[in-house]
Amino acid sequence: MKKTLAAIVLVLPLCGFAADPTPGSVARKVSSEMLAAARQGMTEAAVARLSPYFDFARMTPFVLGPAWPRATPSQQVQLTGEFQRVALRTYAGLLASTPDTALEFAPGRKPAPDETEVTVQAQLRHGAETVRVDYLLGRTDEGWKVYDLLVGDTSFAATWRSEFAAQIRESGIDGLIRVLAARNRQAAQAAL
Repeated sequence: MKKTLAAIVLVLPLCGFAADPTPGSVARKVSSEMLAAARQGMTEAAVARLSPYFDFARMTPFVLGPAWPRATPSQQVQLTGEFQRVALRTYAGLLASTPDTALEFAPGRKPAPDETEVTVQAQLRHGAETVRVDYLLGRTDEGWKVYDLLVGDTSFAATWRSEFAAQIRESGIDGLIRVLAARNRQAAQAAL
């Protein structure tokens, strides 16, 4: 029995079940899975598979800004779900925008035990064009999760924050939910 347990303990790390993946390994994994999902069609199953790599509990209140505390709990759940789908489809679209897309990561480092935020740098290549991509990850109880993506110097979360603020001013929180849901329905139809 002891030999069996010892063998399991020795083999598990070789099987990819590392106890605490590094931020770099999380960024590489999410990029690889997202690119595959985008090229095969961003289905609800793909969204469900990719969601655990992102900290939508952190991202959604940020992108909603001052409107977040005004949203009812039901609206917050709807906003988080619809935003999650829009965000994942947008990120995937960025990676799969051309057939010759390649993502190359800079060498990473293991963060200190007390570090709570890390940036993982990569270069996105579209043919001869190169764009810097920074994955911003935060340490959560479930491990490292992406909470923003900077392409060049543009934050996806900050861009959505200004877009969502304008939509909320125009049609309220329910109006934003309708717009996000419509985008997701349209994207789902296009994937069929």
